[in-house]
This record gives sequence, C-alpha cells and structure tokens, in this order.
Amino acid sequence: MKNTLTVLLVCAFLLYAGALQAAEKQAEKPKQAALQLMDEVVVKLTYSGGTAAVPYMFKSMGAVICDTAEYTQELLREKLKDEKYGASYGKLIDKAVEVALKIEDSYYKSSILKSIIDEVLVINPSKAIEIADRIEALNYKIPAYGSIARALYPSEKKKAVALIDQALELTASIENEYERFYAYSDLAVRIASVDPDKALEAAELIGNEATRTYAKQDIAIEVSKTDPDRAMEIIDKMENFENRSYALHDIAVEAARENTGKALLIVEKIE
Repeated sequence: MKNTLTVLLVCAFLLYAGALQAAEKQAEKPKQAALQLMDEVVVKLTYSGGTAAVPYMFKSMGAVICDTAEYTQELLREKLKDEKYGASYGKLIDKAVEVALKIEDSYYKSSILKSIIDEVLVINPSKAIEIADRIEALNYKIPAYGSIARALYPSEKKKAVALIDQALELTASIENEYERFYAYSDLAVRIASVDPDKALEAAELIGNEATRTYAKQDIAIEVSKTDPDRAMEIIDKMENFENRSYALHDIAVEAARENTGKALLIVEKIE
C-alpha cells in the first residue's frame, strides 16, 4: 500500500512539475495560462490518487499567483481577491479534499486533510473548519482546530473561542494518558496567543510535571509575541523552573521588537 502511494506521489509530483515547466515556457502569456495548466493537473491528480503532492501543489500555485516563490499567505490572500485566481485556488482545495476523503486509511487520510488545512487556513478559515470537521484521527483534528482558532482571532473571536472549547473537549476524551498529555501540551501552545488563560488551564491538566513545565514555558514564549508583561507573569509563577534563563531570553527578544527598554529589564533578570 505504502509503496503504491509513494509511486503515485512521485508520478503526481513529476506530472505537476512538468506542467509548471510548460507554464514557464509560456511566460509571455498571462498568468491565466499557468493557472489553466494547474487546473488540468488537479483533475489528473484526482484520478491518479496523488494526494500526498497536495502541499507542493498549493505552494507552487501560490508562487505563480503572487509571481514570487517567497510569498506570504497574507500576500496570497490579497491576490486571491482577483476572481480568476480565486476560482482556480478554490478548485484546487475542493479537488484535494475530494481525493483525500477517498483514502481508506483513517490516519493517512487525516494527515493529508491536516496538510490541506495548513495551506488554506489563513486564506479561507471557514473552508478550513469544514475540512477539520471531517478529520477522523484526534491527533490531527485537535491541532487543526487550534491552528484555525489562532488564524480566526481576533476578527472572528466567537468562532475562535468555540473551536478552542471543542478542541479541549476532544482532548479530554483521549483515553491514552501519554497521548492526552501530549495533545494538551500541543494545543495549549497553539491557543496561547488567543486565550492565555485557557492555554494555562490546559497545561495544568498535564499529569507529567516535566511536560507541564515545558508547556508553560512555550505558552509564555508564545504570549510574549503580543504581551511580554503577561509572559513574565507566567514565568514568575513557575516553581522549580530550570529553563528560566532560556525562556527569559526568548521573551526579551520578542519584547525588543516593540520596546528595547522593557527588553533590557527582562535581560537583567537572566541569571
């Protein structure tokens, strides 16, 4: 099964690469020509089962749309306001999901759906939620909800909070203790910038002390990107914290982006 998927992936990727090269040779033509070629490749991939190539397809398509390989999702979102690009990108998403849902192995299917979400959540968070709802494996579904919540906040705060609550409920349902602790740790960091309090509550549910400590450290570092003072509060309340100096260093770096004076005060606390 895995060998077959590998062969399909290679074939699909080569097929896609060939389409891109053909598009480059027609550089004097409008970008619509390149997008049309990509649309054709999407259809071929649907029948070849080359779903694993999906992330590469999104990145290549984004590069064509933005006319640069080093594009940001924000730039891509702006470019996709143009209907001719938006339609092609939307078609790519729908085809990718269609193929992924045909995969029999639940774990592999969930992995591919999560990959699709990672590529589209900033561009189309509502679509990302639809896809996340169809993920079966919790170790992919929970982080997907966390990432989408972070992308939605603060423009759609209610949706973000609802997704966080749903993710926490799913995490609590995991029977295996180790997997549950890991899920809480991963989710806590993902939602830290949205709701630090809920992130810390999730961390407190981790039964392993070392894992709980590292989770709080990562929460503080994540929070420091928007609120260095709150990050310091989190660190100061942590007992027996051996990595305090490491955490303070990262918080100081983030604080320096906005306030060098505050950053220097944090540096002075590093022992």
